[in-house]
Amino acid sequence: MDDTKQKYPIGAFVKCRYDFEMIFPMSDFGAQFPEPDVYYGLIVEFEPDQYDGFSHWYDFYIVLCLDGDKRYFAEYEIELVQHP
Repeated sequence: MDDTKQKYPIGAFVKCRYDFEMIFPMSDFGAQFPEPDVYYGLIVEFEPDQYDGFSHWYDFYIVLCLDGDKRYFAEYEIELVQHP
């Protein structure tokens, strides 16, 4: 039985940004990354406890973005879009 709690439901409309600065900090050299691209889309799948390839385990979501591509985002890279 899977007792992992999802923060965002399947089908939620979300805004996502990759957080490269967490993985590749550049502040020591004075260089800054450009503002990250923003992707909007619908969450289509939840994958809990996935290894990020560096040193951490995160809950990942697969997001079907408005440009038609599916992308993986960690939970901390996602914001729920509030409807007016």
